[in-house]
Order: sequence, then C-alpha cells, then structure tokens
Amino acid sequence: MSTKHATDGAVRKAVPVSSYEVGGHLIHLSGFEGRWSVTVDKAAHHTSFATRAEAWEAGVREADRLDRLQPN
Repeated sequence: MSTKHATDGAVRKAVPVSSYEVGGHLIHLSGFEGRWSVTVDKAAHHTSFATRAEAWEAGVREADRLDRLQPN
C-alpha cells in the first residue's frame, strides 16, 4: 500500500479495493483521489489510470506479458 500526502498536509493511504488471479499472477487494484493504480505480483505499474477498468486491463496485459516471457 502506498502512502499519499495531500496538499493540506494530511496523510492518506491508497487502499486496495480488489484483487484478481490471472493465470499464476496476482493483480491488485487501488484507488486514490480519482486515480487507479495496479500492481502485478507486488510490482507497481509505472502509471496511474483514470478508471478502474483501465487499471484492470493494464494488469491483465502485464500478466500476459510475464507469461509470454516464461519458457514452455
């Protein structure tokens, strides 16, 4: 979970709102102040997203990419 510092000096945390298993990967989505973030296997994605659906899609694409890197 990440900690965010608001402009008013308050500390707020991004709370995971949902988790999904995609293949052998675990995807976590979290939202904070209208933006969504995603982690795949505890590795944070490099950007945030405007919608939960966009974050989920990015997580699924990353899980698929990781699967393609695995030798058969």
